Amino acid sequence: MTILQLGKIMIMYRHCMEKGKGLIEVLFDNKLIHAEQDEDTAWVDVEVGEEGQQKETKRYDADYVIGCDGATSTIRRSLFGRHWPGQTFPYKFIVQNVFYDGFEKHGWDGGNYMIDPEHWGLIARRGNGGLWRVTYGDPVVGLTDDEFLERRPMHFNAMLPGHPEPYQYRIEQTNLY
Repeated sequence: MTILQLGKIMIMYRHCMEKGKGLIEVLFDNKLIHAEQDEDTAWVDVEVGEEGQQKETKRYDADYVIGCDGATSTIRRSLFGRHWPGQTFPYKFIVQNVFYDGFEKHGWDGGNYMIDPEHWGLIARRGNGGLWRVTYGDPVVGLTDDEFLERRPMHFNAMLPGHPEPYQYRIEQTNLY
């Protein structure tokens, strides 16, 4: 088993799509239920079906299975059980690229670690042009992605210098992990 960073997975995905046409199948938006392997093959049980319709479980087997199922990884749990090295956090990480002139106005530069029980994270300059990466963990569990994003103004107001309102910054990209 190999664990790759997200950027390396995207490189591998592009390579597979270019070089492996007809040989490799990539599936998205399916729920992985279970994964196993033996000395000859790997297989996964996947819940498939459109939103709001009856779901069914399908088994896929292959020489290799690549799981990109993130922090709540069924792949990791299937392969390692409770003995996964490291820590899996129960909450979401919200990562976004942000334009906000308040960083420069308040003298922020480089990487800034925020240490707080509720509003913690990393805020770092993304090069020239005023783009910053704002990453924080939301300690609430069980929300939908949209509900986490509705909480973003509260986190930004608490974490960013000058306590900005949403009209004062521009979000370029957001990922939830």
